[in-house]
Amino acid sequence: MLSTAWIFTGWTVVGTSVTLFGFLFFYDTKTPGNITSTTTTAAPDTTTNLIVTTLPTILNTTAFETTSSISTTSNTSIFSCGTPTLVGRSQEALEPVLGPFLVAILKGRIIGGSTALEGQWPWMSYIYERANGIKDGGICGGTLVNERWVVTAAHCFGTISADLYSVIFGRHNTSVVSGNEIQRSIIQIIVHGQYNSLNFNNDIALIKTNESVTFSEYVRPACIVDNNTRTDNTFEPTFAGSICTILGWGLTASPRGSRSDVLMQLNVVVTPRILCEEQTLVHSTSYNNRIVTTRDPKFCAGGIAGEDSCNGDSGGPLLCLHPDGSYYLHGITSYGTTVCGQAQKPGIYTKVYIGNI
Repeated sequence: MLSTAWIFTGWTVVGTSVTLFGFLFFYDTKTPGNITSTTTTAAPDTTTNLIVTTLPTILNTTAFETTSSISTTSNTSIFSCGTPTLVGRSQEALEPVLGPFLVAILKGRIIGGSTALEGQWPWMSYIYERANGIKDGGICGGTLVNERWVVTAAHCFGTISADLYSVIFGRHNTSVVSGNEIQRSIIQIIVHGQYNSLNFNNDIALIKTNESVTFSEYVRPACIVDNNTRTDNTFEPTFAGSICTILGWGLTASPRGSRSDVLMQLNVVVTPRILCEEQTLVHSTSYNNRIVTTRDPKFCAGGIAGEDSCNGDSGGPLLCLHPDGSYYLHGITSYGTTVCGQAQKPGIYTKVYIGNI
Protein backbone atom coordinates (compact mmCIF):
# COMPACT_ATOMS: atom_id res chain seq x y z
CA MET A 1 0.00 0.00 0.00
CA LEU A 2 1.35 3.38 -0.98
CA SER A 3 1.36 6.21 1.52
CA THR A 4 2.76 9.71 1.43
CA ALA A 5 5.12 11.68 3.60
CA TRP A 6 5.72 15.43 3.55
CA ILE A 7 9.24 16.62 4.35
CA PHE A 8 9.61 20.18 5.63
CA THR A 9 12.40 22.18 3.99
CA GLY A 10 11.70 25.83 4.74
CA TRP A 11 9.27 28.62 5.48
CA THR A 12 8.60 32.25 4.74
CA VAL A 13 6.26 34.98 5.92
CA VAL A 14 4.46 37.20 3.42
CA GLY A 15 2.45 39.89 5.14
CA THR A 16 0.48 38.03 7.80
CA SER A 17 0.55 34.70 5.98
CA VAL A 18 2.93 31.85 6.70
CA THR A 19 4.00 29.57 3.85
CA LEU A 20 5.75 26.26 4.50
CA PHE A 21 7.88 24.57 1.85
CA GLY A 22 8.44 20.85 1.49
CA PHE A 23 8.19 17.89 -0.83
CA LEU A 24 6.15 14.71 -1.00
CA PHE A 25 7.43 11.16 -1.07
CA PHE A 26 5.44 8.03 -1.89
CA TYR A 27 6.42 4.91 0.00
CA ASP A 28 5.26 1.39 0.75
CA THR A 29 3.84 1.12 4.27
CA LYS A 30 4.69 -2.57 4.39
CA THR A 31 8.35 -1.63 4.37
CA PRO A 32 8.66 1.78 6.07
CA GLY A 33 11.42 3.93 4.69
CA ASN A 34 11.47 2.18 1.32
CA ILE A 35 10.60 5.03 -1.04
CA THR A 36 9.24 3.94 -4.39
CA SER A 37 10.55 6.97 -6.28
CA THR A 38 13.13 5.98 -8.87
CA THR A 39 15.21 9.09 -8.21
CA THR A 40 15.30 9.27 -4.41
CA THR A 41 15.95 6.76 -1.66
CA ALA A 42 15.27 7.23 2.02
CA ALA A 43 17.89 6.76 4.65
CA PRO A 44 17.22 4.11 7.28
CA ASP A 45 17.39 4.92 10.96
CA THR A 46 21.02 5.84 11.53
CA THR A 47 20.86 6.17 15.28
CA THR A 48 23.96 4.54 16.66
CA ASN A 49 24.85 3.74 20.20
CA LEU A 50 27.51 6.40 20.63
CA ILE A 51 27.79 6.38 24.38
CA VAL A 52 26.30 3.07 25.40
CA THR A 53 28.92 1.13 23.46
CA THR A 54 31.60 2.99 25.35
CA LEU A 55 30.33 3.72 28.83
CA PRO A 56 28.65 0.63 30.26
CA THR A 57 31.55 -1.54 29.18
CA ILE A 58 34.14 0.80 30.62
CA LEU A 59 32.20 1.52 33.78
CA ASN A 60 31.96 -2.18 34.52
CA THR A 61 35.72 -2.65 34.38
CA THR A 62 38.13 -2.29 37.26
CA ALA A 63 39.24 1.05 35.84
CA PHE A 64 36.06 2.63 37.17
CA GLU A 65 33.87 2.17 40.18
CA THR A 66 31.34 -0.50 39.26
CA THR A 67 28.69 1.46 41.09
CA SER A 68 29.14 4.40 38.74
CA SER A 69 26.72 4.71 35.85
CA ILE A 70 25.58 7.43 33.57
CA SER A 71 22.10 8.30 34.69
CA THR A 72 20.23 11.55 34.98
CA THR A 73 19.00 10.92 38.49
CA SER A 74 19.76 14.05 40.46
CA ASN A 75 21.37 14.23 43.88
CA THR A 76 18.47 16.36 45.05
CA SER A 77 14.96 15.26 44.23
CA ILE A 78 13.73 18.75 43.31
CA PHE A 79 16.32 19.05 40.51
CA SER A 80 15.16 16.77 37.71
CA CYS A 81 17.08 16.48 34.45
CA GLY A 82 16.38 18.83 31.58
CA THR A 83 14.49 21.39 33.66
CA PRO A 84 15.83 24.96 33.71
CA THR A 85 15.32 27.15 36.74
CA LEU A 86 12.17 29.25 36.95
CA VAL A 87 13.12 31.11 40.09
CA GLY A 88 12.73 34.84 39.59
CA ARG A 89 11.88 34.50 35.90
CA SER A 90 8.73 34.10 33.88
CA GLN A 91 8.18 31.04 31.74
CA GLU A 92 8.03 33.34 28.70
CA ALA A 93 11.48 34.71 29.48
CA LEU A 94 12.95 31.23 29.73
CA GLU A 95 11.21 29.79 26.70
CA PRO A 96 13.67 29.39 23.79
CA VAL A 97 10.73 28.89 21.43
CA LEU A 98 11.03 25.16 21.16
CA GLY A 99 7.32 24.58 21.32
CA PRO A 100 4.91 23.72 18.52
CA PHE A 101 6.41 24.59 15.19
CA LEU A 102 3.63 26.75 13.78
CA VAL A 103 3.19 28.65 17.03
CA ALA A 104 6.88 29.54 16.93
CA ILE A 105 6.59 30.71 13.34
CA LEU A 106 3.69 32.97 14.11
CA LYS A 107 5.66 34.48 16.99
CA GLY A 108 8.35 35.29 14.43
CA ARG A 109 11.01 33.68 16.59
CA ILE A 110 11.87 30.33 15.01
CA ILE A 111 15.58 30.85 14.54
CA GLY A 112 17.74 33.68 15.80
CA GLY A 113 20.78 33.99 18.02
CA SER A 114 20.41 35.77 21.33
CA THR A 115 22.07 36.10 24.70
CA ALA A 116 20.94 33.41 27.12
CA LEU A 117 19.75 34.34 30.58
CA GLU A 118 21.94 33.36 33.48
CA GLY A 119 20.83 29.95 34.69
CA GLN A 120 18.66 29.33 31.63
CA TRP A 121 20.73 26.33 30.56
CA PRO A 122 22.12 24.91 33.82
CA TRP A 123 23.74 21.85 32.21
CA MET A 124 25.98 23.95 29.97
CA SER A 125 29.66 23.33 30.76
CA TYR A 126 32.73 25.41 29.96
CA ILE A 127 35.89 23.39 29.28
CA TYR A 128 39.24 25.17 29.29
CA GLU A 129 42.98 24.57 29.27
CA ARG A 130 44.35 25.28 32.70
CA ALA A 131 47.64 26.69 31.45
CA ASN A 132 45.85 29.48 29.57
CA GLY A 133 43.33 30.37 32.23
CA ILE A 134 39.55 30.56 32.19
CA LYS A 135 39.11 33.52 29.86
CA ASP A 136 41.75 32.69 27.23
CA GLY A 137 41.87 28.93 27.67
CA GLY A 138 38.31 28.06 26.65
CA ILE A 139 38.32 25.24 24.11
CA CYS A 140 34.84 23.74 24.03
CA GLY A 141 31.41 23.50 25.54
CA GLY A 142 29.94 20.38 27.09
CA THR A 143 26.79 19.02 28.68
CA LEU A 144 26.48 17.87 32.27
CA VAL A 145 24.58 14.57 32.36
CA ASN A 146 25.00 13.61 36.00
CA GLU A 147 26.99 14.55 39.09
CA ARG A 148 30.39 13.67 37.61
CA TRP A 149 30.10 13.22 33.86
CA VAL A 150 30.15 15.68 30.96
CA VAL A 151 29.51 14.86 27.29
CA THR A 152 31.49 16.83 24.72
CA ALA A 153 33.23 16.42 21.33
CA ALA A 154 36.26 14.19 20.82
CA HIS A 155 38.02 16.69 18.59
CA CYS A 156 38.22 19.16 21.48
CA PHE A 157 41.23 17.40 22.96
CA GLY A 158 44.69 17.35 21.47
CA THR A 159 45.66 14.96 24.23
CA ILE A 160 43.78 12.90 26.78
CA SER A 161 46.03 14.08 29.60
CA ALA A 162 43.19 15.02 31.90
CA ASP A 163 45.26 17.18 34.23
CA LEU A 164 45.66 19.78 31.47
CA TYR A 165 41.97 20.68 31.56
CA SER A 166 39.27 21.88 33.93
CA VAL A 167 35.54 22.44 33.61
CA ILE A 168 33.20 25.06 35.05
CA PHE A 169 29.46 24.63 35.58
CA GLY A 170 27.01 27.48 36.07
CA ARG A 171 29.16 29.88 34.06
CA HIS A 172 27.41 32.59 32.10
CA ASN A 173 30.06 35.23 31.37
CA THR A 174 33.62 34.03 30.85
CA SER A 175 34.96 37.34 32.20
CA VAL A 176 32.73 37.71 35.26
CA VAL A 177 32.42 35.54 38.36
CA SER A 178 28.82 35.47 39.54
CA GLY A 179 29.19 33.19 42.53
CA ASN A 180 26.93 30.55 40.97
CA GLU A 181 29.80 28.59 39.41
CA ILE A 182 31.20 25.21 40.37
CA GLN A 183 34.70 24.42 39.12
CA ARG A 184 36.10 20.91 38.90
CA SER A 185 39.32 19.29 37.76
CA ILE A 186 39.11 16.54 35.17
CA ILE A 187 40.48 13.14 36.10
CA GLN A 188 39.63 11.16 32.96
CA ILE A 189 38.86 11.78 29.31
CA ILE A 190 37.22 8.98 27.32
CA VAL A 191 37.28 9.45 23.55
CA HIS A 192 34.98 7.20 21.53
CA GLY A 193 36.94 4.17 20.35
CA GLN A 194 35.80 4.66 16.75
CA TYR A 195 36.32 8.40 16.53
CA ASN A 196 37.61 9.29 13.06
CA SER A 197 39.54 12.55 12.95
CA LEU A 198 39.28 12.66 9.14
CA ASN A 199 35.51 12.59 8.71
CA PHE A 200 34.59 13.35 12.35
CA ASN A 201 32.43 10.25 12.71
CA ASN A 202 31.80 9.36 16.37
CA ASP A 203 32.99 12.80 17.44
CA ILE A 204 32.10 12.29 21.08
CA ALA A 205 33.99 12.16 24.35
CA LEU A 206 33.21 11.94 28.04
CA ILE A 207 35.00 13.69 30.84
CA LYS A 208 34.87 12.71 34.49
CA THR A 209 35.31 15.29 37.23
CA ASN A 210 37.38 14.80 40.36
CA GLU A 211 34.35 15.40 42.58
CA SER A 212 30.60 15.32 42.28
CA VAL A 213 28.74 18.56 41.82
CA THR A 214 25.77 19.57 43.95
CA PHE A 215 22.83 20.54 41.82
CA SER A 216 21.28 23.97 42.19
CA GLU A 217 19.24 26.49 40.22
CA TYR A 218 22.33 27.11 38.09
CA VAL A 219 23.84 23.63 37.87
CA ARG A 220 21.84 20.56 36.93
CA PRO A 221 21.94 17.86 34.22
CA ALA A 222 20.26 17.60 30.86
CA CYS A 223 18.21 14.54 29.99
CA ILE A 224 19.51 12.13 27.35
CA VAL A 225 17.47 10.47 24.62
CA ASP A 226 16.73 6.76 24.89
CA ASN A 227 17.25 4.00 22.37
CA ASN A 228 13.92 4.58 20.62
CA THR A 229 14.57 8.20 19.72
CA ARG A 230 15.04 9.04 16.06
CA THR A 231 16.45 12.51 15.69
CA ASP A 232 16.53 13.04 11.93
CA ASN A 233 14.65 10.17 10.32
CA THR A 234 12.97 11.03 7.04
CA PHE A 235 9.75 9.39 8.23
CA GLU A 236 7.81 9.47 11.47
CA PRO A 237 8.48 9.07 14.31
CA THR A 238 11.20 11.70 14.06
CA PHE A 239 12.41 15.05 15.32
CA ALA A 240 13.22 16.13 11.75
CA GLY A 241 11.64 19.54 11.23
CA SER A 242 11.62 20.22 14.96
CA ILE A 243 13.01 23.39 16.45
CA CYS A 244 15.88 22.68 18.82
CA THR A 245 18.53 24.85 20.47
CA ILE A 246 22.31 25.04 20.29
CA LEU A 247 24.52 26.87 22.80
CA GLY A 248 28.05 28.19 23.02
CA TRP A 249 30.61 30.91 23.62
CA GLY A 250 31.99 30.65 20.08
CA LEU A 251 32.58 33.16 17.29
CA THR A 252 29.79 35.63 16.64
CA ALA A 253 31.00 36.41 13.12
CA SER A 254 32.71 34.34 10.41
CA PRO A 255 35.29 34.04 8.98
CA ARG A 256 36.66 36.87 11.12
CA GLY A 257 35.20 37.52 14.51
CA SER A 258 35.69 37.18 18.24
CA ARG A 259 34.28 34.77 20.75
CA SER A 260 31.35 35.79 22.88
CA ASP A 261 31.95 36.49 26.57
CA VAL A 262 28.38 35.54 27.41
CA LEU A 263 26.58 32.31 26.61
CA MET A 264 24.66 32.51 23.33
CA GLN A 265 21.67 30.47 22.17
CA LEU A 266 20.34 29.80 18.71
CA ASN A 267 17.26 27.95 17.53
CA VAL A 268 17.81 25.58 14.61
CA VAL A 269 15.60 23.19 12.67
CA VAL A 270 16.69 19.54 12.50
CA THR A 271 17.21 18.63 8.84
CA PRO A 272 15.55 15.46 7.47
CA ARG A 273 18.20 12.82 6.85
CA ILE A 274 17.81 12.61 3.10
CA LEU A 275 18.16 16.38 2.73
CA CYS A 276 21.21 16.45 5.03
CA GLU A 277 23.00 13.89 2.88
CA GLU A 278 22.16 15.83 -0.28
CA GLN A 279 23.28 19.21 1.06
CA THR A 280 26.61 17.99 2.39
CA LEU A 281 27.32 16.12 -0.84
CA VAL A 282 26.48 19.07 -3.08
CA HIS A 283 28.58 21.39 -0.91
CA SER A 284 31.27 18.85 -0.06
CA THR A 285 34.11 21.31 -0.72
CA SER A 286 32.73 23.70 1.89
CA TYR A 287 32.68 20.83 4.38
CA ASN A 288 36.27 19.80 3.57
CA ASN A 289 34.79 16.63 2.08
CA ARG A 290 33.29 15.59 5.42
CA ILE A 291 29.93 14.64 3.95
CA VAL A 292 27.12 12.86 5.79
CA THR A 293 26.34 9.42 4.39
CA THR A 294 23.53 7.00 5.12
CA ARG A 295 24.85 5.30 8.23
CA ASP A 296 27.05 8.03 9.65
CA PRO A 297 26.33 8.72 13.35
CA LYS A 298 25.73 12.43 12.80
CA PHE A 299 23.01 14.74 11.52
CA CYS A 300 22.38 18.24 10.17
CA ALA A 301 20.58 21.22 11.69
CA GLY A 302 20.21 24.84 10.65
CA GLY A 303 21.24 26.08 7.22
CA ILE A 304 19.88 29.63 7.55
CA ALA A 305 22.13 32.39 6.23
CA GLY A 306 23.96 34.20 9.03
CA GLU A 307 22.89 31.76 11.75
CA ASP A 308 24.96 28.78 12.79
CA SER A 309 27.27 27.28 15.36
CA CYS A 310 30.89 28.26 14.75
CA ASN A 311 34.47 27.97 16.02
CA GLY A 312 34.48 27.73 19.79
CA ASP A 313 31.01 26.18 20.01
CA SER A 314 32.31 22.63 19.53
CA GLY A 315 31.24 20.11 22.11
CA GLY A 316 28.17 22.10 23.08
CA PRO A 317 24.69 20.60 23.06
CA LEU A 318 21.85 20.47 20.61
CA LEU A 319 18.79 20.18 22.83
CA CYS A 320 15.19 19.45 21.94
CA LEU A 321 12.14 19.99 24.11
CA HIS A 322 10.21 16.74 24.57
CA PRO A 323 6.50 16.32 25.34
CA ASP A 324 7.32 15.72 29.01
CA GLY A 325 8.49 19.33 29.27
CA SER A 326 12.19 18.50 29.66
CA TYR A 327 15.15 19.27 27.40
CA TYR A 328 16.98 16.27 25.96
CA LEU A 329 20.47 16.10 24.53
CA HIS A 330 20.19 14.95 20.91
CA GLY A 331 23.45 16.14 19.45
CA ILE A 332 26.93 17.52 20.05
CA THR A 333 28.26 20.42 17.98
CA SER A 334 30.87 18.81 15.73
CA TYR A 335 31.73 20.77 12.57
CA GLY A 336 30.40 22.85 9.71
CA THR A 337 31.48 24.73 6.64
CA THR A 338 34.75 26.66 6.43
CA VAL A 339 32.77 29.90 6.69
CA CYS A 340 29.97 29.54 9.23
CA GLY A 341 26.36 30.54 8.64
CA GLN A 342 25.86 29.91 4.94
CA ALA A 343 22.43 29.24 3.45
CA GLN A 344 21.64 25.61 2.70
CA LYS A 345 24.82 24.54 4.50
CA PRO A 346 23.70 23.32 7.92
CA GLY A 347 25.89 22.57 10.91
CA ILE A 348 26.81 18.95 11.64
CA TYR A 349 26.12 17.36 15.03
CA THR A 350 27.15 14.02 16.51
CA LYS A 351 24.15 11.86 17.39
CA VAL A 352 23.79 11.09 21.07
CA TYR A 353 22.15 7.97 22.41
CA ILE A 354 22.53 6.72 25.93
CA GLY A 355 20.08 3.82 26.18
CA ASN A 356 18.92 2.19 29.37
CA ILE A 357 21.86 2.03 31.77
